Amino acid sequence: MIRSALLAPAFLTLCAVAPAGELHPERLPAEVTWVAHVDFEAFSRTTMWREVQRRQAARGDAIQTRFDFSDMDLGEEIPHEIAVQLEHLELDLFRDLKSFTAAGIGKDLEEPLALLEVSETVHDVIAVLREMPGYSSEKVEGLRVHAIPNPDTRQIEAYCYVQRAGDDGTHIVALAKDRKQLLTQARVLSGQAPSARNAGRRKLKLDPRPSSFMYFEATGELPGLEHVGAASHVTELVRSVRLDVGERDGYLEAQVQVASKDPEKTRHIAQILQGLSSMAALAATEDPELSAAVDLCEGLDFRTVDDTLVVDFEYEVVDLLDLLEEHL
Repeated sequence: MIRSALLAPAFLTLCAVAPAGELHPERLPAEVTWVAHVDFEAFSRTTMWREVQRRQAARGDAIQTRFDFSDMDLGEEIPHEIAVQLEHLELDLFRDLKSFTAAGIGKDLEEPLALLEVSETVHDVIAVLREMPGYSSEKVEGLRVHAIPNPDTRQIEAYCYVQRAGDDGTHIVALAKDRKQLLTQARVLSGQAPSARNAGRRKLKLDPRPSSFMYFEATGELPGLEHVGAASHVTELVRSVRLDVGERDGYLEAQVQVASKDPEKTRHIAQILQGLSSMAALAATEDPELSAAVDLCEGLDFRTVDDTLVVDFEYEVVDLLDLLEEHL
């Protein structure tokens, strides 16, 4: 899936002109067990992004968000003539991409579904990719499926489905390495299969806060951790995990929720974390190098709600960037 992402990098930098790319449960399969979502347009409006841009420009190193195909070391991933045509589209990450969502069923992180909210520029990108050796497309159950090849072997690296999502020209691009998986996603988008919004027993809440620009949620079957030592034992106690990061009134807000199968252990863990935070503050009085960590800890709050551990973090964005610049 990593290689296939490089085969179609233009899909990551397409034009979008609608409101913020919020998470849409109605676009996800009913069986989805984990979701990671980035709202690029919401992030582009944050104080954090504007401040990072300002500071980089002041150093004479302005951030370039345009996708520069001519300056990329693509090797054999994309033929040179294709890269040149993509370069002419002048695709820009933060101006053009609206949102990106990765989702999966079960614990497999290697082959997720990918959803990108873009504009009609996607058709220009596909027109370019059609010229890649080995490209093909077919219509299945009325759904147009594009097959994106490896330019060396001409074997299919990824499948793509595009659907219009609004009168403003917004489109949804679905990408998957597995054809069957792509068709499952396409059926959901076209209304032929149930979505996570109308599933009988909804596994995920899928409700980021209004200020959110990054969101992750998973059931207790946390992807990628089942073989990671102690982490695998921790996941046996976890029913679900949520991470929500956003910005409101110039403050970075992050919240982690961990729902446990054992409420008593949840309360015990919260007490331990609160104690560690207090110990760090005491240690900083003897070690100035720990002062930055203590400042960050002051933005943390630990609490429990029924069987759920809730960790809140809030910090003024400008102060946070000052702190990071000073100590990193």
